Amino acid sequence: MSFRRRVLRYGPAPHQLQETLGERVIAGCWFELLRQGGCGEGQLTLHQAFADRHALQVGQWIACEFDDGDRWYLGRIEQRRSQWPVGITLKLRGMGVQLEEVFPGGFGIRADGRRPHRYSRSDRFYDDPDYLRETADVIQRPEDVVRLLLEQYVTPRTNILAVPDLIENAPLAAEIVSLKFHGEDAVQAILRDLALRVRGAAWGVDEQGRFFFLPPRSLPIATVQVGQATVRVVEIQDREDLFNRVLLTGGYEYGGGDSAADVVRRWRGNYWNPHSVARFGERRIHLNVPWIRTPEDSRQFVREFFRVYAAPVTRYLVDVFGAVSCPRPWLGPVRLLDRDGSELLHTDIERIRVQFDSTPVLQMELGPRDPRQGWSAAPHADRVPVGYVDGSDGSGGDLVSVTSEADGLTDAQCPGCGTVPAQWRLTFSGLTNGLCASCDRLNTTFVLHFDGWPGYCRWSAPHEACAGGSTALLELFLLPNELTLQITTSGGFTIYRKQGPITCLGSNTLHLVLGAPHCGNWPATIDIEPV
Repeated sequence: MSFRRRVLRYGPAPHQLQETLGERVIAGCWFELLRQGGCGEGQLTLHQAFADRHALQVGQWIACEFDDGDRWYLGRIEQRRSQWPVGITLKLRGMGVQLEEVFPGGFGIRADGRRPHRYSRSDRFYDDPDYLRETADVIQRPEDVVRLLLEQYVTPRTNILAVPDLIENAPLAAEIVSLKFHGEDAVQAILRDLALRVRGAAWGVDEQGRFFFLPPRSLPIATVQVGQATVRVVEIQDREDLFNRVLLTGGYEYGGGDSAADVVRRWRGNYWNPHSVARFGERRIHLNVPWIRTPEDSRQFVREFFRVYAAPVTRYLVDVFGAVSCPRPWLGPVRLLDRDGSELLHTDIERIRVQFDSTPVLQMELGPRDPRQGWSAAPHADRVPVGYVDGSDGSGGDLVSVTSEADGLTDAQCPGCGTVPAQWRLTFSGLTNGLCASCDRLNTTFVLHFDGWPGYCRWSAPHEACAGGSTALLELFLLPNELTLQITTSGGFTIYRKQGPITCLGSNTLHLVLGAPHCGNWPATIDIEPV
């Protein structure tokens, strides 16, 4: 396909075509595509007279096409700079800029016409002074919040289109307890947090104005090879974006102490990654995430943060000359091959800058973004008191260890393991009915949560299969040199066990010891892994 550049100007609505700019008036053009953000910044320079500047207005839309109908970019004019006698420069931003202009919730009907908005799976903050005036939605997953934000706030107030197929549930997602918004935090900032909770989801608005929220994918969408189209490959690794200590400031807490009526505090979390500190020295960062105010939400946020930033960050810069197609960073990773065809790299594209002139040049940036661009630091003047809970959850100033591998708990005192996961995951499949007629309910994925009984460590999860009149449970016990899984039903017990060395923060294979006849076709082994 040959390159026939088309630059189109639309009106205040992105579907109102005004004109196609002629090639002779275009002096230069570039734009960016972001894995988290979609269409980003852009710039268009025109050979147009100073007197013609009024046809180009701030708020109009510019689209860039490789050929007729093959759109690569859509951006809004944010600034027009006109020079006498000739020369106009337009600064553009993609439609994702509108996510910065929508603020969920409010202070109240009488204050700003909107109620505070809580998204949660538990009703924990009934002491909030605005509790009786808030709007509440029950959610289970980060993607539930994304869908509700889009439906309730984004699409009614922006040009952004909602396409259900472009919001996908991730196979791995951190839980959410409670998030509350008062009209102070933009949707864009909230999405950064929600994306982190699903292992770095891609989100933003694409070149067609469609919103997307997509979990990480493994199938590459592009392959480039050194010595062919690639003109430059640069690897950069440094400690600048390495952080293994997080001082987290969250939202306000009300009540729950000895003088609840008089005490108002903000959630404070104090977390570190001991493995990273031991290897690289302490690197701390102050983060302000005002919608977090529970130990669970705080820990989940920090766990995913450390997964990305607790080791030196490696980035690659790859230039591709003469491109005839443009990979969208949000749709999957890229493969970088050496001259002999061996794979050098298989990773996500964080940013592509497209030099959209006589021949398109793709300037790819591979590797995570600077976290200081994603979350602001709490103001140093805002020295809020720590919370009243003095436990092992990060509040009260306690220093809590969190590993990026599995949300490790270092204070659990489990035999043989200094650090253990807070959650384990396992999956059953192929079970058939035996004496019980509901064994198929066990054919699913379970997440077992740590509940630390005295004397040994236990993780558990309820289930509904063959419950009868008793409690149905999956329980995982860690004993000295032994890991045992017990499935309790009304028909008896099924037991899996691993004896010998235990992988404390990795996958373990357990073998069937006893299979109760209430279900048939128990697998001979079962794998468990940290969440």
